Amino acid sequence: MQPILFVNTINNTPFDAGAEKVIQVLRDELHARGVPTKSISVAIPGTEVNHGPVDHRMKNPNVYFPYPPREHSVFGKSAFHALDNFNPVSAVRFRRLLKEVKPSVIFTHNLRCISCSAWAPLWQGESVVHVHYLHDYQLLCTASSMFNGRSDCGTQCLKCRVFSLIKKRLSSNVDVVYGASEFILERHCSNGLFRRAVAKVMEPPLVASGGARAAKSDLGDIRRFGFLGRLVDDKGVLELVEAFKEFLGFLRIEQRRLAKLLIAGSGDQSYVELLEKSITGYDEIEYVGVVKPEAYFPRIDALIVPSKWSDPNPVVVIEAYQRHKPVIAAKVGGLITSVSHGRTGLHFEHREGNASLVRALKEAWSSPSFSTDDMDLYLQGRSVSSAVDMLLEDISRAEKTKSSNGPAP
Repeated sequence: MQPILFVNTINNTPFDAGAEKVIQVLRDELHARGVPTKSISVAIPGTEVNHGPVDHRMKNPNVYFPYPPREHSVFGKSAFHALDNFNPVSAVRFRRLLKEVKPSVIFTHNLRCISCSAWAPLWQGESVVHVHYLHDYQLLCTASSMFNGRSDCGTQCLKCRVFSLIKKRLSSNVDVVYGASEFILERHCSNGLFRRAVAKVMEPPLVASGGARAAKSDLGDIRRFGFLGRLVDDKGVLELVEAFKEFLGFLRIEQRRLAKLLIAGSGDQSYVELLEKSITGYDEIEYVGVVKPEAYFPRIDALIVPSKWSDPNPVVVIEAYQRHKPVIAAKVGGLITSVSHGRTGLHFEHREGNASLVRALKEAWSSPSFSTDDMDLYLQGRSVSSAVDMLLEDISRAEKTKSSNGPAP
């Protein structure tokens, strides 16, 4: 049996990011079913290039490695994004690896550094099925977020339209495209990508959490709030800190002793220093660094997702529901549908400044009416088994379509 080849910028990442979690659980389920998989990724600086029998890591073919984000010159950024459309060095290496792997399916995810040359049909044969999963907006936006520092872009700016021209053209070679939410899928399709592909929503699938899930009777007073994720500006962490400080001012002294905001994650050192400076003098707010979800969630009563960008559908929301933790989220992107206001959590609006988030914190503190049954209902059908069922069915249909239609025009 020919393998399914997973293609992603990084593999076995130290950043514990959502895309890599999704890839790992999909591969684990496919292996359990006897379906072989292999992977191609880019070696993180400081790690070895690897050409193993299953996982291949190529040397970075672009001018710099984008994770974690750092400042680069205007020329460096322009060169990086130009090569991210179609990188000839990556194309040559990719072609050589494909001859070794001989996949029946190429399942692409984040393509930074590898570039959209992974979709080029010139050396892959017409029978290879191309599947892509949308985790963010990197195909539409040079910053991957469609966020301009103040608000959601909505549509592409001129710079991003220019840098995505080849990406749009090559995306016509994709047979099946999945979006982590309806929001991200519609945004890409409405901007001219994946015109020939079957487009579907595949929410981030996770394995059963087993003993990590809280008993329904454990959902009580909400006193300990938390943030878990990347520490970058568009995640809204500093805004969360300021809103929480304001919220503390509404509490009586004895209540304030119970209040806690626990921030976990990693980011650029300069941003971490800003965060640590902002919480100085507030014992109620603590930055705890990188913590695994299984160790983090028992320490909080509710999760806060204060994203300023149109977050497609962060994995952390599902991880919270698995443990019966309500989610207080910005009303943006996929969070609009993944959080049910008043049932599985609360929404707030960034356009109101701190006021909306402060109101949500006060409501969660004083009169929570969240439903663990609704959290369970949201999780139904989002198992990795259901996701792989859909994947294999769509691959089978695409193979039959290719066989019956012959070479693409």
